[in-house]
Amino acid sequence: MKQCRFIISKKQNGYYNIALDEALFSICKESKPPFSVFRIYTWAKPCLTIGYFQKYNEIYDADLYRCKIDKLPVIRRLTGGLAVLHKNDVSYSLITNSSDWPYVYEQEKSYKAVHSTIRSALIYIGINAEFIKYGFVSSKNSVCVDTMFNYDLHLNGEKIVGSCQRRSGKILLQQGSLHLPGKYDLNKLSSSLRKELKNVFKMQLMHSSVSDKENKLANDLVNNKYSSVSWSQKFIKA
Repeated sequence: MKQCRFIISKKQNGYYNIALDEALFSICKESKPPFSVFRIYTWAKPCLTIGYFQKYNEIYDADLYRCKIDKLPVIRRLTGGLAVLHKNDVSYSLITNSSDWPYVYEQEKSYKAVHSTIRSALIYIGINAEFIKYGFVSSKNSVCVDTMFNYDLHLNGEKIVGSCQRRSGKILLQQGSLHLPGKYDLNKLSSSLRKELKNVFKMQLMHSSVSDKENKLANDLVNNKYSSVSWSQKFIKA
C-alpha cells in the first residue's frame, strides 16, 4: 500500500506556515518518485492571507478585518482564492501528485473528496457541518468566508470550511481552513481526520515530521520572499 505523510505542526507565525507549504510543494516536485503529504497546522498570531492574484491595495486599503488598526501581517499565498483571516482556525495543506491522487486536474472533485473527509471528522467531534448545495455565490467583497463554492462546508448558513489550489505539472498544492465554533479538541480532530483520509486516499497515512531540508527551505522563503514587501504587494490595483 502506498504511503502518505501525515504532519501535525506546532503553532507557527503566518509567514512560516505559508512558506512551509511552498517548501513541501517544491521538494515534492523535485522528488522521484514524488511523495504525498497532508499537514495540519494552527497559527501563533493572527494574520491575513490573500490569494495569489488578489490586488494588495484592494484588500489592505479597505481596512479589511481591521488590518491597519490591529497591525496584522498581510501575506500573499501561493494558492488562489480570497482573503482569509487566520486566528483560531485549523488549517491544512495537501501536497500530492497524479499517481497518488486522481483529482489533480479536477478542482471540484478534489474539494469534494477532501471536504467530505473533513465533514466526517467534524461530525465525529460533534460539529454537524453541511455541504453548500446551491453552487457558487459571490459576495461584494474579497473575503473567502463570505463567498461560497460547491462543496464548501457551512454550519447554520455560515461558511466554516473552504479551500484553494495551485498546480505545477502533475503536482497539486491544496490549502484550506476550518473556522470552527467554540472550543474543540485538536488531537481528537486530527486523529479523526487521519482515519477518514485513509479511506479516501487508499494509502497508509504515516505520522511524519518536517525534515531539516524542508525547514531550511521554509525559513529561506520566509526571509527572502514571504516577509518582503515586494511579494505581499506583488499585484497592485492601478
